[in-house]
Amino acid sequence: MFDTPPEGEWEGLTKAMEGGNDWVDYILADAHEDFPRYPLDVGVPGNLPLVNFPEISMWGNWPWGGVGANPLPARFQRLWNQVKHVVSGGFPYSEGIYEDMNKTIIAQFYWTPERSARDTLKEYIAYEFGDGAIEETVALVDALEMAATRSYTKQPVDVGLVRTARELADNVHEKMPAWARTSWRWEILCLRAILDYERFAGEGLTAPEAERALERLMEIYHCEMETDDPYHHRVRPPLARAVSRRGNL
Repeated sequence: MFDTPPEGEWEGLTKAMEGGNDWVDYILADAHEDFPRYPLDVGVPGNLPLVNFPEISMWGNWPWGGVGANPLPARFQRLWNQVKHVVSGGFPYSEGIYEDMNKTIIAQFYWTPERSARDTLKEYIAYEFGDGAIEETVALVDALEMAATRSYTKQPVDVGLVRTARELADNVHEKMPAWARTSWRWEILCLRAILDYERFAGEGLTAPEAERALERLMEIYHCEMETDDPYHHRVRPPLARAVSRRGNL
């Protein structure tokens, strides 16, 4: 259930439950932004378990994952704070490996509701990238999330911010152990910093460095340069010479 804007779905479901709830196991609900108010303010219809549906993939993204990793820890912490006292779990919506950090943060919320997204992020960084530059990597994630948020909400993206993100990515890369530098998890985060710089402070996605970054993302994602699939462009990095022979839907 979404019911945003409100159309009376929650009230209607509550009324339907007055005759019994043995035909339902749980209610799945969420919204594109703040969680629906009805189950928080009035209660869950039929006193059933409530599970959420976190949108970890598409928000602020087009194509989905097209410019690399999309870490959004602050966003998910804010949304989790609204529902952690009422939900019994959830179904995170995944479109690909680019939201690996988001998957981890959301899964940890279900496992340990009071643990912060920031704590989970630090543990993720230490495990996946080594413990030599945890705070710098957190700062990189913060900068990428801020740029994504401003872009999605149609606000100017701070050029200094994306420059800082690019510098942080370079600095962290030098401090990482060799095994972490070649990890796809690090690559998609680092490529995001490169592509954000080119999009907002550089020469755009047709610049040579941006094209190299997009090509590498296509390799990591196993995308096709030419395809007959009219939906492939939704998850394929926006490389100018990539072709959808049957058009895009």
